[in-house]
Amino acid sequence: MSKRLLIAFIVVDILLGLAVYRGYTLWNEGEQAAELTRDLREKGTTLFPDSRPLSSFDLVDSRGEAFTNANLAGKWSLVFFGFTHCPDICPMTMKELAEMTAQLSPAERAKLQVILGTVDPERDDPATMAEYVAQYDDAFIGLTGT
Repeated sequence: MSKRLLIAFIVVDILLGLAVYRGYTLWNEGEQAAELTRDLREKGTTLFPDSRPLSSFDLVDSRGEAFTNANLAGKWSLVFFGFTHCPDICPMTMKELAEMTAQLSPAERAKLQVILGTVDPERDDPATMAEYVAQYDDAFIGLTGT
């Protein structure tokens, strides 16, 4: 066998080996993603296949300032809908959100905003929202409006 033919076989073997390896890694990534999806669904997580556009809105935050879609840009936003006169689930959820954010580093915390959107805008004015969210975390944002 000539030296040239031997080199060609080696190159082809290497390329085939790389192709098989890449195919395996792509398949394995898909399997891991499918397993993660199954695990999340078993834990009650709702997964949406595609993002959906957010309709524009104009609300008022707990400082009395306008709050629109633009205020959501550049940060992760955890939005919880409730009301300040809620007797049980709202305070428990707000407490859990406060405990969760307390575990974040300052850098992680700077990338996140926690928002309580009221479902009772007639009673929950900006001052009421400010007082309520401040019980849990001064950085939390309360939103009201219609």
